[in-house]
Amino acid sequence: MPPFPVRRFLLEEYLQLVDAGFFGTARVELWEGWVVERMTHGALASAVIMILDELLRASLPRGFALRVQLPLLCDESCPEPDLAVVSGQSSDFRKRHPLASEAPLVIEVSDSTLSEDRRHKQSLYARSSVPQYWIVNCVQRQIEVYTKPTGPMDQPSYRDCRIVDGLGTVTVPVANGAAGEIAVA
Repeated sequence: MPPFPVRRFLLEEYLQLVDAGFFGTARVELWEGWVVERMTHGALASAVIMILDELLRASLPRGFALRVQLPLLCDESCPEPDLAVVSGQSSDFRKRHPLASEAPLVIEVSDSTLSEDRRHKQSLYARSSVPQYWIVNCVQRQIEVYTKPTGPMDQPSYRDCRIVDGLGTVTVPVANGAAGEIAVA
C-alpha cells in the first residue's frame, strides 16, 4: 500500500468507467477492487491461446460459448481470463458480462506469469466457485487442472490439483458433463 490514501473500486463503478471509456486503450482488469495492468503474452503463450481457441470451439456443445480475453464477473473483480467456457450463447452477453457462476471452466495460459496464476488468479477463481481452473504451463509443457473450489473464505483454493503432461489428455467440462477431450501435446 502506498503511504497515502488510496481508493478501491466497486465492481459497478469499474464497469461504468470502462463503459465511459475512462481507461482508453489501457489494458486493465479489476482485482479485488484494484485496477491493475494486464500482462502481455509472448509468442508461445499467444500461439497456445489460439490453438486452445480452435480446439475448444470445435468441442463445445450448443448452449456454451467460448470467451477469449474478455471480462468475467467475479464478486468484486473483473478479470479477463485467457479463455473461459460459459453457459449460454454469445448473443446472451450483449448487455452484460457473464458471471463466474456461469463458467464451468476458466483457463490461464502461463509462461512468465506462472506464480501469479497459481496464487492470485487461482485464489480469485476458487473464491468465485469456478468449478474448474486450468493453468496451461507453457514452460513445463503441461496443464494444471484445479477442481473442487473452496468458495468464499479467507484463503480460498482448490482442493484437488492434477498435473497432465504432454502425453495425457484433459476433459473439457460443461454443466452436467463433458464436451470432449483435448490432447495436452
